[in-house]
Amino acid sequence: MHLEHLRRILAEAHKVSHHTEYLIAGSLSVLGVKADIPDAMSLSIDVDFYPLRDPERAGEIARTLGEGSAFHTQYGYYLDPIHPELPTLPRSWRSRIVEHDFGDVKAMFLEVNDTAVSKYTRGAENDLRWIEAGYDAKILDLEAIAVRVERDTDFFENEKQLALHRIEMHRLSMLPDGTLSRPLLKYLKEHPGLEYIAVDSQEGHYTGSIRWADASHVVQNVDRNKIAVHRVTGLDQAPEVYRDYTIEYLGGSAVVTLG
Repeated sequence: MHLEHLRRILAEAHKVSHHTEYLIAGSLSVLGVKADIPDAMSLSIDVDFYPLRDPERAGEIARTLGEGSAFHTQYGYYLDPIHPELPTLPRSWRSRIVEHDFGDVKAMFLEVNDTAVSKYTRGAENDLRWIEAGYDAKILDLEAIAVRVERDTDFFENEKQLALHRIEMHRLSMLPDGTLSRPLLKYLKEHPGLEYIAVDSQEGHYTGSIRWADASHVVQNVDRNKIAVHRVTGLDQAPEVYRDYTIEYLGGSAVVTLG
């Protein structure tokens, strides 16, 4: 989807409700970014929205412009009403709204890193794919997201722990250029029950079998269901999979010893 598609449907929403400002959440909040947007982030055909000044009217508008409407049939996309409290967002999200003025109407986009907080909380595979495309395109900022999850967001029950675990999965998979190692990411997703142990590259000491490795990363079992992920560039040699090693760091580099 592109901004022109959004302009068209918000213009129709204005005819229904006479409101001029619409909060755009979910995947299509990425349309507020002034950058080349990858298709994987803007493929959605449902626009999560509500009138900024009158959220309760979102359902009324969607009866005319929502899923299954004449507009949906003609143009192939639609408005999906949400409640303001539905997405899990940082408390300070309103201070980062990105405004786009179409003339008669304004789209008020969630800032994409705030959207990512919501998606990390949900944790569905399509949410993670959106986030991963955002990292590969240099649109999302992992550290900013992590800080907002840790310090600025209210969660239910174990949502925070799960969100932080997903963030750490991406952090471990991140290459020096900011893109993600897809082979490592695939491995970590296939083993969701693993706990990640932070590697201390200054004076860490890790002993255990190598569970997985490629040219960029080594995954070492250090305890029951606990792994350490090492960057190959910091090791003095590449260990072999399924053998036991001690990996000992000093000042950013590590000596790898068999056994």
